[in-house]
Amino acid sequence: MGSGVATRLARAQAVVLLDFPPWRCLLGILARRLRSTRAARPDLHPDLRDRLTPDFVWWVLTYPWKGRVRMERALAATDVPVIRLGSRREVEDFLSELAEAGRSG
Repeated sequence: MGSGVATRLARAQAVVLLDFPPWRCLLGILARRLRSTRAARPDLHPDLRDRLTPDFVWWVLTYPWKGRVRMERALAATDVPVIRLGSRREVEDFLSELAEAGRSG
């Protein structure tokens, strides 16, 4: 992993790792792309474009065998707790738990 990941991990209190299957990621990317064909994405700087390139699709498809391995190594080298979420339902449950914890205390 690049030095940016190491820097972030050194400052992190915890890591929430969205560990979705590649097909799920691609479906989400395609859906987002179709929703915002012409409109600028509000989460991107106005000068940046959301591009769906063959290289990016390949990166998404091969992440479990390439990128995840590097990420696991970087995580193993730290004492930072990792919360691994593998589905949208797990994300929803996690966010609900956080909201509940925030309300109660």
